[in-house]
Amino acid sequence: MTESAIIFERSLPEGFGFYNLGEVRELPLDGPAAPEPGGEAAERDAFVFRLSGELSGFVAVAFDCGLDPSACSEIGNIIAGKFASNLRSRHGIEVMISPPIKTSSRQAEAAAAILKHDSITRKKYCHFHNGTIIRMDALVAATPARSSRDA
Repeated sequence: MTESAIIFERSLPEGFGFYNLGEVRELPLDGPAAPEPGGEAAERDAFVFRLSGELSGFVAVAFDCGLDPSACSEIGNIIAGKFASNLRSRHGIEVMISPPIKTSSRQAEAAAAILKHDSITRKKYCHFHNGTIIRMDALVAATPARSSRDA
């Protein structure tokens, strides 16, 4: 794993309370799997948040069905926002996130592969609320911005 991938992985949140709608928790990548209604290859809704500043790239969060799209967008926004905040506070890397862009999990994966970012990092999460578990996957694909590389 590259140094950038380690920084990105450590900057994604471990979990958080989701208002009065339960909690979102990280799942170990090599641990027991969360329920997979559509399976890993299934097309899933995703929200992408572009990164600008000292990094260029994006944070994408793909969701299994079961949540209202606005709730999915908000969970994605919290993950991307905490990622940006943690980069700044822990590593001194300044980034801003864009508003959410709705896409699909396959499009996000394709963009990560095509754009050839220096680092691609993944983290699995589950949303727990009233006995329901919704799986989600975060993907960070980022590269230092041109100006910070040339400095």
